Amino acid sequence: MEFVDLKTGYKLTGFETFESARSASEKLCGKGFKVVYLNETSHVREMEIREFTQSYGEAANREFQNYHFSKREQAKGKATESLLTAVEVLEEKSSCSANYIMVVHGGV
Repeated sequence: MEFVDLKTGYKLTGFETFESARSASEKLCGKGFKVVYLNETSHVREMEIREFTQSYGEAANREFQNYHFSKREQAKGKATESLLTAVEVLEEKSSCSANYIMVVHGGV
């Protein structure tokens, strides 16, 4: 199982099916992770994931991490756009489609 570090204390992982995500959640919880978010990638909402993505600046001018880059390069205007760059990185690492995404915290 591959992860992308969201640089906020959270990690992103993805799955092709809901069943595989559900099965993995039980295993991850057994390893000390806490599942804080699980959703279909196409149904992600800004307010649901804003705290998981790294952001820069004040509220009025906030920008979000583009996970293809290590710094603020090509920052995104929305948390959903930022998270989708993390999904792209994850899909490149794992060579599979992340139809369902899971954000976890903690772990051993």
